[in-house]
Parts: sequence; C-alpha cells; structure tokens
Amino acid sequence: MSQEIDGPILLDGLDAAIVGSVYDHWGMGVERLVYSRDLIIKVLINRDGMTADEADEFFEYNISGLYAGKGTPLYIEPYEEMLSNGLPNSEWSGGDVIEPERSNLGSPP
Repeated sequence: MSQEIDGPILLDGLDAAIVGSVYDHWGMGVERLVYSRDLIIKVLINRDGMTADEADEFFEYNISGLYAGKGTPLYIEPYEEMLSNGLPNSEWSGGDVIEPERSNLGSPP
C-alpha cells in the first residue's frame, strides 16, 4: 500500500528552480512548492548535459506529470510564454475570468 505525503514535496536536485510556495486553502489544504519550469529546464541542461529538447521532454514526461500526494509541486512559466501559446485570451478554457471592479481598487498613488 502506498502512503501519501501530507507536506510539500521537494524535487531532488532541483532546489535552484524553487521560486516560492503557496498554501492551497481551497484545494489540497497544504503548502505546495512552486518551481519555475524554465529554471528546471536550465538545471537539466547544465547538470545532466541534456539538449533543450531532451530537457523539455524529460520535464513533460517525468516531472510535470508527477503526482505524489497533496503536496505535489506546482510549475509556472512566464506569462509572456503563455500569451505566445494563445493563453489566456480567447482560447482560455480554465474557467471564468473575473475582472475586478475599478472602484474597489482604490485611488492610484
């Protein structure tokens, strides 16, 4: 029987790619580490001698698909890269986009 880990999962050898952490109040209810996808790719290239394509493929199949319990890490990529891939504009399918009301944001400095 496998045992689920309740705390944040640390990916071995990828500490340099950690950019923060989040506490997921509404989902898993635990702290989760946040890794930069780009920094992980750079570590794989520099440390393991992979090409960019090999590192990208390794990340997609061996890292981003990992589920190790509630503390499974999250991965971010630069917003500009998301836009170049067509998200979150008209193709966005991740849910409703909520626009804040300007009157609730306060006065500009």
